[in-house]
Amino acid sequence: MGGALVAYDLLNDAILWEQHLDLSVDDDEHGRKAYIYSSPTVVDLDGDRNLEVIVGTSMGFIYVFDATTGTALVKSSKETYFSPGTIAKIKKTTKKINSIGK
Repeated sequence: MGGALVAYDLLNDAILWEQHLDLSVDDDEHGRKAYIYSSPTVVDLDGDRNLEVIVGTSMGFIYVFDATTGTALVKSSKETYFSPGTIAKIKKTTKKINSIGK
């Protein structure tokens, strides 16, 4: 079983892009499971007025995609493993970023 992100254009009834998250498998060689339990976060991370999509898996891996094209911008590796606590801090930070200027 694998996880994926799909961006869909409701006005034109068309898929804009889709990305398979290769680490979201039912079981890895160590018996760990990587699922996507939450909704992706959409935010302008770098202040360039272009949105990015952030999603994490239950194993602590984080992915960042360009929201318009679906291009992968960041794909964490085992060397850049994020704990669930760190992921929670990132979500809190993105909420603060989104509230600026409102």
